[in-house]
Amino acid sequence: MVELTREKTGEKLSCDFKEVNPDAMEDILGFQACIRDEYGESYPRDYIYKPHELAEKIRQGEILCYLALSDRKDPVASLALTPFKGLERVPEMTMHVVRKTYRGFGVGTEFTKAVLDSPPIDEYNAVAIHSVTFHSIAQRQTISCGFLPTGFLLSVHSNDILKHSFDINGCRKQSFAVAVLPKGKKDAGSLHLPPEHESFIKGIYEKLSVVFKQADGKNSEGKTEYHCEQDETHLTKTTEVFKCGEDFEKLTDALLQKPYKMGQTINVFINLNDPCAVYAYEVLKNRGFIFTGLHPLCANGEFMIMHHPLGLGLPLDRLEIDEGYRRVYDYIAYGQIKSQREGSANEEKMPMLPIT
Repeated sequence: MVELTREKTGEKLSCDFKEVNPDAMEDILGFQACIRDEYGESYPRDYIYKPHELAEKIRQGEILCYLALSDRKDPVASLALTPFKGLERVPEMTMHVVRKTYRGFGVGTEFTKAVLDSPPIDEYNAVAIHSVTFHSIAQRQTISCGFLPTGFLLSVHSNDILKHSFDINGCRKQSFAVAVLPKGKKDAGSLHLPPEHESFIKGIYEKLSVVFKQADGKNSEGKTEYHCEQDETHLTKTTEVFKCGEDFEKLTDALLQKPYKMGQTINVFINLNDPCAVYAYEVLKNRGFIFTGLHPLCANGEFMIMHHPLGLGLPLDRLEIDEGYRRVYDYIAYGQIKSQREGSANEEKMPMLPIT
């Protein structure tokens, strides 16, 4: 049992942290109560609202769920570890909700630390967290728990659909700040780095205390190996490119093919272990994609994130950013503004994109 104090009032809270037992319906319902407290019925993973389906996913090891309980057995907070599709052995720490009644006690940080100290964590290459950017509370908690900021996933979830209690600050879609806690993977292998981001990327790996060998790249050959998924609800397309092939330009043009619905956005993950990574980066850049950081330490690659807002515009000046994320944010935001000011050698393919 952890004893916590609400700083503003001096109130006390006794809290216990546990792994959700799929055979204990009170655990399942308590977890759901936390999600509903913040998101109502709008959370994008709809199995959360189906008790028996959620319990079965826990039994099958598809998700690890944790619950914070008060000394009266009232659900206080939820947290989960889920696979991030396409990126292996780096689960995402997600569904982190402290119920409104219990905010201000510092539950979130203590809960996160307790989960990170639990036995399953050390089995992974790393743990990732995608913190919301409509407030900076979660970002601040991740820094205090040892996570290291590596990039951003821009414009992922529609604010017309995913409801919460915070101000959206004029953003049409929710963006996430990516941070990683290194665990088992200490060697990133051979990396092929775009020269203009070489210093930034090297700095990230240095902070992660992960070694790598920089290698020369080559032109594409063979077929592209990739996974692509379209979220029709939130109009977000996510593509992981494991190996870039001769058909990559065609595949990229297909991604950008009109017509697309208003609000559609694209995030592409390029594998820096692939000798053709720099070529892939140039193809994307010349078609209006921007660099938004890294998603490193996966079992199947070291990934660079590229984003295309299509017609939506970029939300960079509307995000709430904690000071611990400022260096990464400034690099990405300044780089985009700088590239717009300097223009592009290929204006038809790389239009000026408003930061809105």
